[in-house]
Amino acid sequence: MAVKIQVSGHRYRPEKLKNELKKIAQQIPKKIAQEMEQKVKSHISDNISEYANLIQRFMIDEYKKEFAKNVIKLENAEKGFDRWLAGEMTELVKKVIQEQRWKSKWKPLNPEYKAWKIRKGLDHRIFIAYGYYLDSIKTYQSGQDWVVGVDPFRIHIKTGIRMKKLARYLEYGTSKMPPRPHWRPAYEYVRKHIDRYVKKYLREKKIV
Repeated sequence: MAVKIQVSGHRYRPEKLKNELKKIAQQIPKKIAQEMEQKVKSHISDNISEYANLIQRFMIDEYKKEFAKNVIKLENAEKGFDRWLAGEMTELVKKVIQEQRWKSKWKPLNPEYKAWKIRKGLDHRIFIAYGYYLDSIKTYQSGQDWVVGVDPFRIHIKTGIRMKKLARYLEYGTSKMPPRPHWRPAYEYVRKHIDRYVKKYLREKKIV
């Protein structure tokens, strides 16, 4: 599976997660060995040889149980990462629009259009007037990919344009509208900070 940005066509393949999971898997034997050592120290008696075989069997059995348990947890974590990351990216795009995070990089609205929005009591922020576009941003599955984009079947009520087409107009611009990128920068932000997202995901799954 992969995470795909609908409007810009970018894809993210979570190689970072696989590397993180490998690191964790390598640490499991060491962690269990340390725990077993503590257990041995707390239960050991004056006659060490009497308990040697028992302790060895105990450590091996415990190691097998813990290792099997953690392998399952790691496998399940990897399976769910694409969907989780797509959800995070969807929320990021919405937040970018709501907070106008990259407004300094966008060309301001046409003064006449902005004045019209204010007169009509509409939201004066870029990309938001009635809120239809913002509400259409979602995460959905297409084949093997989790897609971050807008509802592919939704129509913008006021213009009759499909949201998918409108999103591309807003992102790349038209002959009458300047480009105001918000999908591609969001993707680049997640890609740049992917280590942070991987760690957040693993914490939420209680793996680290």
